Amino acid sequence: MHRLLLAAAFVTTLTCHASAQPPAEPCPGYVLGHAPYKLRAVLEAFCIPVPTAFDVDVSIQYGAYNNPHEFFLAYNLVTSSNTLEPQRLRIMRYDKQNRKWATAELSDIRTEILPGLPGPCLGSAGGVQRVGALFYVSIELSPSAGCQLVVSDDLKVKTILSGWLVATFSSGAVVLEGSTRHFAPTHPLRLSLFDPRSASPTTIYPPPSDPLRAAYIQHLSTEISQSDRCHGDNCESNAEQFDNDLGSNCESSGHCQPAIAVNDKTGSLAFRVQFSPTGFISFDLLKGSTGWDKEVIYVYRLFPGPVAHREFLSSDIEARFGTSSLDEILTSEMLARIFAK
Repeated sequence: MHRLLLAAAFVTTLTCHASAQPPAEPCPGYVLGHAPYKLRAVLEAFCIPVPTAFDVDVSIQYGAYNNPHEFFLAYNLVTSSNTLEPQRLRIMRYDKQNRKWATAELSDIRTEILPGLPGPCLGSAGGVQRVGALFYVSIELSPSAGCQLVVSDDLKVKTILSGWLVATFSSGAVVLEGSTRHFAPTHPLRLSLFDPRSASPTTIYPPPSDPLRAAYIQHLSTEISQSDRCHGDNCESNAEQFDNDLGSNCESSGHCQPAIAVNDKTGSLAFRVQFSPTGFISFDLLKGSTGWDKEVIYVYRLFPGPVAHREFLSSDIEARFGTSSLDEILTSEMLARIFAK
């Protein structure tokens, strides 16, 4: 399990005394104007009764979760000089049925941010999700690194995970994309599965055996001429650290989501990964070359276990199985064909 230090954490429960009536208009769930926002304005935007027991006129950076039964808020204070106070995170939950608040203050929280590199999980409070019986509080450390505080209803921190959520199961299990170094020539993808019933996350990508990855690594190692190779500080020499990322599904509006799907009934997962020669071939060749790019579809059976996977080039899977739809791939009939020996 990730190392967890809570040097300062306390929880209090307060009976709510509303200082103002909820607005008559539907709650927008956002605050008008520019950040930072007052805590009072955030609560009013979600139609949450404003408690009188603590200061609600402070400026905050926040992430929130709201449903008909409860409201959860994670926030950092913003100082008078308009800078973030990341060393301390405040979380609060409002039980709408019992009209009660619970609050906690957390500091000196650490986890393994990158493999072999522990560090503080204290930064900008981002989104909050409930998955099963637990809240996942996203802490943003850099544009390509973050961590998740896994918190129970009573605001106890159960564990801390590296990265951010990319898929969830109704059982409460989640799939996380791992953090990477932001200023690095390549950004290798790492995915892990965390089931609250287990002690720690399990790495599922890259898998220990993957012929397509091995072939691509060999390709990068042996088939790039010296004149075509990337030279300079922003280049990578270890082909095993090649650039690969989750593919995307984009709508006409321009909104994109990771190309990943789960099936609760079959306990399965599928996702697309883009292999890229970034960091290995020269930037001039990179701009106009698509011959080095590969798209691979990975299919996993996760539950009830043991974990098993298969991988296919996207160009091959439709010819073999009649579809490249991730959702269709995860039906029981299709999985039986994919995992047939």
